[in-house]
Amino acid sequence: MEFSVRNKYLLKRSEPMEGESLRGFILRISERNLLEPDCMIIYKSVGLKKYNKTKNILIPDEEVNINLFELSILLGVDQYKLDQMLLFNQISTEIQSENMKKQIRHLGTCLNKQRICPECFKMEQFHKSIWEISLLTVCPTHKCLMVDFCKECGRNIDPYRKELLFCKCGFDFRNSEVICMDSLFSSYLTDRFNNKAYVSDDYIELNNLSIFHLLLLIINSAKWINGKEVSHVQSNFSKLLIQSNLTNAIDEGFRLFWDWPNNFFVFIDQLRISNNRYNSIGNINKILKENINDNVFSFIHEQVDYYFMNHWQNGFTKQIAMDDNSYKKISAKISARVLRGEQKANQFGGISKKQASTLLGVGLDQIDYFREKNIITPISGPTVDGNPFWKFSEAEIHTILEKVENQMSMGITVRSLGFYRASQIAGNYELSMADFLYEILQGNINASSKVDGQGLSKYHFDEKKIRSYLQNGFISIKEISERLQVKRNSVERWVKQGYINVEKTMNSGNHQLITINDYSKFRMNFVAVVEIVRIHNSIGSSEKLLRVLGAIGVFPINSITAPGDRYLLERSERLNEYLSNVGLELPLDTINV
Repeated sequence: MEFSVRNKYLLKRSEPMEGESLRGFILRISERNLLEPDCMIIYKSVGLKKYNKTKNILIPDEEVNINLFELSILLGVDQYKLDQMLLFNQISTEIQSENMKKQIRHLGTCLNKQRICPECFKMEQFHKSIWEISLLTVCPTHKCLMVDFCKECGRNIDPYRKELLFCKCGFDFRNSEVICMDSLFSSYLTDRFNNKAYVSDDYIELNNLSIFHLLLLIINSAKWINGKEVSHVQSNFSKLLIQSNLTNAIDEGFRLFWDWPNNFFVFIDQLRISNNRYNSIGNINKILKENINDNVFSFIHEQVDYYFMNHWQNGFTKQIAMDDNSYKKISAKISARVLRGEQKANQFGGISKKQASTLLGVGLDQIDYFREKNIITPISGPTVDGNPFWKFSEAEIHTILEKVENQMSMGITVRSLGFYRASQIAGNYELSMADFLYEILQGNINASSKVDGQGLSKYHFDEKKIRSYLQNGFISIKEISERLQVKRNSVERWVKQGYINVEKTMNSGNHQLITINDYSKFRMNFVAVVEIVRIHNSIGSSEKLLRVLGAIGVFPINSITAPGDRYLLERSERLNEYLSNVGLELPLDTINV
């Protein structure tokens, strides 16, 4: 079937499969309509091929506005659905710097090829969105390496080919060689990407990152492990793309953040031993902080500085063999160090830092913050009696837990959050976990229920009461996006365009707060087009609604400048009259202070 640009839509249509990639969906629809010579004709016909836009369909850059409106008409799929299929919108809800997006685009995605699992292809004939991430090297379902080349002709799998399951040479990708392998990071990434409720507590610091920032961090940590300067171009990283080598590099970089920050400190020791140039604080700073200078990575910067202050002279681990340049014995060394710390603590009375973290049910690094905030008081340690190992009173730990339990305020809660998740919300309001625990111990925030668990993790909190205490008359941009069910970057642009007034900023300006009164004014004056579409009985897309409203003189007050943006309408008399005529009533969604 020849395709003509005069065609307004394809005859054979289909809805995207759950978890399907946008490029895979275009390919599947092209094959279903027998388009010749391949699916690239769709990209050309809707303007996605102009100015190299096909190379930016995964992580669009600022200069290329990928407008999926024409594609939505051609495929008969709502533009909102297509927007959500853009990989960038699946891994990030915020505006990111062009430098970080460039790293992810070139090093974190399968930009010029596709990667597939032959076993998955045998079960489900569609290309998954998570496969567009190059750091996913192993299928966590089938425990086999992902495949990115044709076994028959040796060429990379072309994302713009004619048939989903077949190479241009005719080879069936389902017959690709299956190499069994497992990957810690691929399993973790899949859980995060699929929004699983529980993600391993072994990587608490990583759980706080968006997938976008997680990928950026692992790209750099894999380079650290392999001795690559992070400023090198992507060709150096691409040398690792023999899948098994890349898998090992990524998993080793991922393990740096297990038992944080112990593994990380041992790695710095190993880095210094391996090359004399890294015995300079300036060079260590350069390799570990360059390209990860965003505030979300402050936990790394803090621990690098902590290492300089406390371990630079003698190193974190004791008696590392000077000729041992490998990274294979890290876990054993860490375990030995922790054991020595516990033995020393038991020898002089009290409990070790590790034992204190276990009793409280928090990460090892949090004990230092609790100590600095005077929540727990060491009975021995470097600043107490010169003992190199911190020791704490077990009785004091139990007293803290008893106080949390005694102050519990039982009642009906709409949404109950565990201690860790509740502390994340507190982090949005410039409170660390230590600050959050301090507020609890002061009686300002009370647990609402108790479940089985270890330490603080067994106490749950009422989300509404936490937000009420922390907000104190304010609402965050993130909460507005959740209430309106739109992307956070849309709300941020509404703020920049002056439709929402920002009263207060926190965390060096990165966290913006809006007074509840200003939010109520915004809701009384404006409505997002997508809100009307959600409750409309006969109109299922924003584009169709805008055409109907345009006929009566109602137009959006803003323009779409990036993927995921949403149109705003003023609540004018004409709009209210139209809504009344079709029997719709929009709630104002104001908040009582």
